[in-house]
Amino acid sequence: MVKGQSSKGRQKIEIKAIQNEEARQVCFSKRRQGLFKKASELSILCGAIVGTIVFSPAGRSFSFGHPSIDEVISRFLSSVVNPNGPAASGGPNHDNGGSVTDTVNTLNMEVLGLEQSLESEKQRKERLQEATEKEMGGRMMQWLNANVFELGLDELLEFEKKLEEIQAIVKEQINEVLVQGRHPPRFLPQPPMDIASTSQSADPNPMASTAPNALAAN
Repeated sequence: MVKGQSSKGRQKIEIKAIQNEEARQVCFSKRRQGLFKKASELSILCGAIVGTIVFSPAGRSFSFGHPSIDEVISRFLSSVVNPNGPAASGGPNHDNGGSVTDTVNTLNMEVLGLEQSLESEKQRKERLQEATEKEMGGRMMQWLNANVFELGLDELLEFEKKLEEIQAIVKEQINEVLVQGRHPPRFLPQPPMDIASTSQSADPNPMASTAPNALAAN
């Protein structure tokens, strides 16, 4: 009986860098597909959220993710930002607010809320200022309509203070109008009625009528 040749069996392949460029590219393609297949099986069998990113020796990127590589990256970054969150503890986080996108949305909502609060505060301030000015105007009218002969010393001093405030406001408004060039033209005062009637009457000799007036003025 002839003895059969003994088989060496499955031998372990030594893990080292492949020097041949073509063989290295073929190995990379096969191993990459196998890696993605294992990642897919892990997500299907265990319901895990899996993400894998591989760069070829030439610098090209290949990725696999379940449910998507973007969501996996977002959850990973959120675990870095918030290490005590659900994503870091391994709990369910399909609908949590720990992802980067949810964090950005939360911050945007906070900014929007602050802007609305600021606008509401601005409107409240305007209403308060309007009510204050209206109340001050009403008090000012009461002072202007008051009978000064019936006021006591304290009331007269306060009335004087209010008048000084009004005077300051009027001066400020006059200066503003003068600066802006919006002040109304100044008209000469109207002559007395007798002079006006004389100037309006027809005079056949205007020089003669002017001479007596000049002498009278002298």
